[in-house]
Amino acid sequence: MSDFQHDIIKRSFKVLHEESSEKKVTVAITPNGLADGIAKDETGIEYFVTPLEVEMTMTEFLNTLDRKREKFITYIQKQNSNLTDDFKELLCDVELEIPFASKAFNKTPDAVNFWMGDDRAVTSRVMRQNASRRRLDRRKPV
Repeated sequence: MSDFQHDIIKRSFKVLHEESSEKKVTVAITPNGLADGIAKDETGIEYFVTPLEVEMTMTEFLNTLDRKREKFITYIQKQNSNLTDDFKELLCDVELEIPFASKAFNKTPDAVNFWMGDDRAVTSRVMRQNASRRRLDRRKPV
């Protein structure tokens, strides 16, 4: 990670912790960190499950990341362009599109999503491998 990227991440955590501390956010909660997927009950019957979603302040959410609990995995993830709608305070730190992708698809993204959680939370099993390579270790705000 470059010094520039590191500085942006530090600033973003500071913004989320200090400037957005009382902001209400929608937080997904699961016992295993997997969202929107197939789960089996104790008899082996498969179900499509989604995470429980609750509203809490950003401070409450950040505290859940600091104080990990077994079978209580929290993360912020929505597929509704939540970065541009819910986290406008971070827009100055990110690109809203990936130029080569916009060129390849001949359009800009329909949605730009923000995801935040600890190393136990993933949005799907497929993403887990790629996410683990890019995951940023959450540190205390600076």
